[in-house]
Amino acid sequence: MGGKTGMLVALGHPELVEKLVVVDVAPTPAPGREETEDLVQAMKSLDLSVLKNRREADAMLQSRISVSKACRTCILFELMMSIVQSSSVRDFLLSNLLQSPDNKGMMWRFNLDVIADNMHILKDFPDIRDASFNGHTLFLGGGRSNYIK
Repeated sequence: MGGKTGMLVALGHPELVEKLVVVDVAPTPAPGREETEDLVQAMKSLDLSVLKNRREADAMLQSRISVSKACRTCILFELMMSIVQSSSVRDFLLSNLLQSPDNKGMMWRFNLDVIADNMHILKDFPDIRDASFNGHTLFLGGGRSNYIK
């Protein structure tokens, strides 16, 4: 989201931006919107109150045995399993999991409900054909990224 914000500020208020570096995002609607929405819904389905640490969360994401503890709906848990088979994706997601302040389970670092409610905005990019930014700009993209082609 930071890259899109930077691009929008540079396009809307170019006098505020001297140089721009954008990492792994393009000024276009993001690919895989449906998959991302499914992932967010699956993350929301996890019962974080039963977790003591990230290791347990990782095991829960990998194992189908903990279905009754891991989620409220098994369909979403199956979906989460199909999406989070990659250890790098699990590591990224779990890096945002924190101990809750009352020490009764875990919590997400970000507001998952707000993200879920605004996914249509987060995955899109406004149509600003008349805007331009003439400052120095560097776009960086991962070799296997789906975001910059």
